[in-house]
Amino acid sequence: MRKAIYYPTADTEILVFYVYLVKLIAESLAAKYGTSAETVAKLRDFAERIEASLKQAKADMEKAQSSVRAKDAVFSEAREEMMRELQRMSHLSNFDEADAELMGIRRIKGKQDPNTAVPVISSITVLPDQIIFDWVKSSFQGISIEGSYDGMTWVEIGRDFRSPYEDTRRNRQAGQPEARYYRFRYLLNDKGVGLYSAVTKVTAEIN
Repeated sequence: MRKAIYYPTADTEILVFYVYLVKLIAESLAAKYGTSAETVAKLRDFAERIEASLKQAKADMEKAQSSVRAKDAVFSEAREEMMRELQRMSHLSNFDEADAELMGIRRIKGKQDPNTAVPVISSITVLPDQIIFDWVKSSFQGISIEGSYDGMTWVEIGRDFRSPYEDTRRNRQAGQPEARYYRFRYLLNDKGVGLYSAVTKVTAEIN
């Protein structure tokens, strides 16, 4: 019964394995087993092509990763600049919610059921001096913001009546990043109504 022939599957292992076999066959085993010069030449050529293709694949991967990082950086910077301007506009006394809907920066129209309404947090911006939560007011008075350091024990840390809400609390221990958990609930007539939003976890570094 013939035994199975092992051939590696990992790219880097294949290169080492192939180069070793080509050298061994060409220098020692070709004569013993009748391997033709043509076959040896083909094997040597493949060994070189394997090495070249691995180097090219690595270079392409590094280039692709670099391109992805560059794209992410552009997207991040573009979002930050746009959010800065939208926040500036929305803070103006003459800001019209109709324009917000026209721009598409509000995602809820009309009244929601106060028994089932869930606050919508449209974006979160983490800055060195604050964490900014943009939220959709809909037909409610405002939102109640609850915070936690473990995701289990909650306290109300603020109320907001005009988006965005800005958490400027300093970290409990200076110089140490800390996890903060947030959840939101709509306010109507100064009372919490509807359901809590999904819990949001943010790493704060406000010193």
